Formats: sequence, C-alpha cells, structure tokens
Amino acid sequence: MILSEERISHIAHQILDSVAWKEDWVDFSDEGKALRITKKIITSYCESHDKAIQEARERLDRQKTVVPGSPEWDILLEKYVQAELKKKGFGREPV
Repeated sequence: MILSEERISHIAHQILDSVAWKEDWVDFSDEGKALRITKKIITSYCESHDKAIQEARERLDRQKTVVPGSPEWDILLEKYVQAELKKKGFGREPV
C-alpha cells in the first residue's frame, strides 16, 4: 500500500477537521464512526490504486512495441491506471 496506517489516520483527521470545523460543511453525530469510514475509504482507494498500477503495467508488458520508461510508456501507464480506477468507481475526470 502507498500509505502507512499513521499517514492514513492523519489524512482522515485532516479531512474531517476541514469539512467539520474549518469549512463548517457538516456536523457529525458520531465523529468516531465518521473517522473510521473516512479511513476505510482512503485505504480502499490506496489498495485500488496499487492494483490499478499493477494491472496497467501488465497490460503494457503485453504490448511489445512500447519501451518501458519512455514518454509513451508513461502516458499509456497513466491512461491505463485511470481507466482501471474508473472501472472500480474511483475514476476522475481528465484535467
């Protein structure tokens, strides 16, 4: 996984602090539950991202015409990772 448990916890706290206290967007009836759910979402995303990278690299390995480390390889890797994440419900719109 990309992030340690401590880092995930830190990010989850920052997200909740931001939306609940700094921006005052929401009030949580159970802050502990909100924190657990936020951590679970971050962990799920990290696991999905790791798997998407693995699947994208395998896809690129099957394409014998693309040289690993080349600009074309980098572009295709990012494209394939985003496609895999989108399949898993974590996709983002192109910038």
